[in-house]
Amino acid sequence: LAISLREQPTAARGISGFDPFAIMLRGRADIDHWVARLDRLGVVHSDVIDAPIGFIVSFDDPDGLQLRFYTLDASGLDLEGRPRP
Repeated sequence: LAISLREQPTAARGISGFDPFAIMLRGRADIDHWVARLDRLGVVHSDVIDAPIGFIVSFDDPDGLQLRFYTLDASGLDLEGRPRP
């Protein structure tokens, strides 16, 4: 996977706060790894959210675009917000 960074501050301001893409990780351990890495870099991020899809953490890039890591762990909440057994 190759990701390229293109800076376009004017265009980025127009979608500030929007999440143009999310990156799926393998599981909660990967989320915890990236949370620790973001902390070491001083990047402000959300708490780890236990959601129906799995676990999610989001943060903003320097242009204000929201980026998100997520998992498809079955250990999250069910579709009605109740903890899975």
